[in-house]
Amino acid sequence: MSADLPDFTTYGYQLRTELGHNRLGGRTTYLATNSQNYPVVLKQFQFATSGSSWGEYDAYQQEITMLRRLQHPGIPRYLDAFQTPDGFCMVQQYISGESLATPRNWTPQEIKHIALATLEIL
Repeated sequence: MSADLPDFTTYGYQLRTELGHNRLGGRTTYLATNSQNYPVVLKQFQFATSGSSWGEYDAYQQEITMLRRLQHPGIPRYLDAFQTPDGFCMVQQYISGESLATPRNWTPQEIKHIALATLEIL
């Protein structure tokens, strides 16, 4: 674990690397491993940071409730959630893939495939 990353080992998760962040909204996403050494995605929601508020907590609780019920191969599964001193964390299934932040020229066929796959989820 890098010294820059928070320590969630008491919750059963070892952070490996930061995948993304929205500092303004107080959200950071990490690649982590669980106690069985399986890769997972851990989303940290910090409401005690500037720019975020505990008012957003209810919206995230609704998202967790919805994610618990969803069962679709195109949506990463909800695995766990826990409270921290400054917010909470949500854990989801890790699905390996290319980052959407990487610039890429999409072919019309690829765009069609992505659109159809998205519509199947909806």
